[in-house]
Amino acid sequence: MVKTCSVDKCANQFDRSKKISFFRFPKDKRKRKTWIKALNRDGWVPNESSWICSVHFIDGWHGYDPADENYAPTIFKYKVVKQSDINISRETRKLARDESKESQYLKTKQIQLEEVKKKVSLAMHRGYCKPVPEPEAEAEVQEEDDTDVNVLVDTVP
Repeated sequence: MVKTCSVDKCANQFDRSKKISFFRFPKDKRKRKTWIKALNRDGWVPNESSWICSVHFIDGWHGYDPADENYAPTIFKYKVVKQSDINISRETRKLARDESKESQYLKTKQIQLEEVKKKVSLAMHRGYCKPVPEPEAEAEVQEEDDTDVNVLVDTVP
């Protein structure tokens, strides 16, 4: 008897030239029940000649730990959902937003790094370098000077 996969819409058959393994349904009741549930075939019960191919397992092999992703078959062609145009555009916008956030974060980190380097450099060279005034402080001084001039111009007849 030829080994064929019991998964619905899977036509894999045993062939030595193909790199596909076939697994019998487990004897362990818990694992067997999990496999049957994963196949989602109403009223179907596996028999001694029922097999599942390795294509339906993430790593191509079944696992023994219930917490393992390969404990039961999970890859099925009929469960693949096609994305609609709306979902694709949503995903595209989300990726663009995430990329924008990441680039903004990197810019902020770069600015912070440059400020730290500047402070360290000033601290190391404080003895022989004049501190450079901050650009914001100069702008405030210029505004104050302009208002004083305006006041003097207004008071002169």
